[in-house]
Amino acid sequence: MFSMAPNTAKTLAAPDDSGWFVIKLDSIASGNAAGNDAAIKAARANIGRSVGREYVEQFAKAVRAEVGVKINATSLARVRADLLGQGGTGN
Repeated sequence: MFSMAPNTAKTLAAPDDSGWFVIKLDSIASGNAAGNDAAIKAARANIGRSVGREYVEQFAKAVRAEVGVKINATSLARVRADLLGQGGTGN
């Protein structure tokens, strides 16, 4: 369920852009969640959300391919800048 291998390290952004965490994984200890209904329920919910997002992403990708979506990079950059308040138009 995790994306790290033993004896590796990675950085993780802290909440609210308050800094960074450096995480080093020394080893992995297998566990047994049998009898821990709360942990099993939480894991199922988390996996369900992930699968749901994956379905949405794959559906959107299929629709784009079927319809033939084209992206105007210049217009997209202008809208992004406007939404971020970097448009410089004074509107």
